[in-house]
Amino acid sequence: MINATGKAVVLTGPPGRGKSTYLSALCNELIQREIPTVRHHYFLSTTERGRDRVNSYVVEQSVRAQVENFHRDVPRSFGGLRELLTECAAHYKARGKPFVLVLDGLDHVWRVNAEDKRPLDDVFSQIIPCPENMVLIVGTQPVNDAQLPSDLLALVPKSKWYTLPAMSESAVFSYLLKEVEEGWFTTGPGSEADAERQLQEAASALRQRTNGHPLHVIYATSELKLAGRRITRWDIEQLRGDLSQDARFYYASLWERLAPGQKDTLRLICALPFFWPRMAFLQIADIIHAAQPDVDKVEHLLHSSPAGLKVFHESLAVYVRTTDSYEERISELLPTVAEWLEHQAPTSLRVNWLWTVQARLGNPRNLIKGLTRDWVIDRLTEGYRIPV
Repeated sequence: MINATGKAVVLTGPPGRGKSTYLSALCNELIQREIPTVRHHYFLSTTERGRDRVNSYVVEQSVRAQVENFHRDVPRSFGGLRELLTECAAHYKARGKPFVLVLDGLDHVWRVNAEDKRPLDDVFSQIIPCPENMVLIVGTQPVNDAQLPSDLLALVPKSKWYTLPAMSESAVFSYLLKEVEEGWFTTGPGSEADAERQLQEAASALRQRTNGHPLHVIYATSELKLAGRRITRWDIEQLRGDLSQDARFYYASLWERLAPGQKDTLRLICALPFFWPRMAFLQIADIIHAAQPDVDKVEHLLHSSPAGLKVFHESLAVYVRTTDSYEERISELLPTVAEWLEHQAPTSLRVNWLWTVQARLGNPRNLIKGLTRDWVIDRLTEGYRIPV
């Protein structure tokens, strides 16, 4: 790592390969080794609203806040991002340590910023060439050059990028073993040796079925959990969809088999990124006199919690939003969603989302007039328990 100072390292891989997970673990490891590290992720959650995190000013403020909070012995810099990073790198060089800057999720900027990469160019023009004693680590999907900062491509051509490898059969076995140990699955009947053999066979089958793609391994095991199946080769062979290629191909292999109500469920979850109560989709179907959707059949693609359902991985939202007639169908469903929010939704969703949906329908009056100081205070106090 110290030998790489003044250079940039780019980590890439298809959606769901585990880049952000790996970089999070790497940052934790660096911090444990007391190597000064700062990180900015251009995408944090599928429940995010707006484009704030892609703004170059916000990136600078994010880095500055981390320096002020976690690297307080660095002399305060009143210049821009370049000056701040140079100051940090010089400060830690005197202490025999590199300064590490991690920028993750570059591919997100193009999608959320109307295919405009200028925020990336603004940031990287201030970073590259890297200050002496600074290591720049970048995480991105392998997108087209037009979507990436020109300075980064000039410094690190794609031929020098590192691709995160897929899971080996041994890694899949370790993952399944952990799932069994945590009580999520059982193997077939037999001795302990029989159970281990069955798990090895299952790991081999799952590795072959998914080509070791981590997101597909997660989706597959989630489908098995929700169906109440065991971890066996036979059960893995019964999984739906084509898991052999990238995430988009897998979603496409499922999409055409879904009933209209299941497609609407995924459309709404991707269009309005709050935690959806499971009953919401049944209630909305009743309002429009449609068949009630079997939400269980798509739940393995979602994050499920007591708060409700939301997208598990951003790649699903990216895919669903590009399907045929997505915008048209959302436009048809929004009036019903507004009615549901007003009359049947939990209070927390009604007060936070009804006006936004009404504004999308062309009636911003409540959103404009309702966002008062008292409204903000009420929403804040709702998050605190009243002392007894």
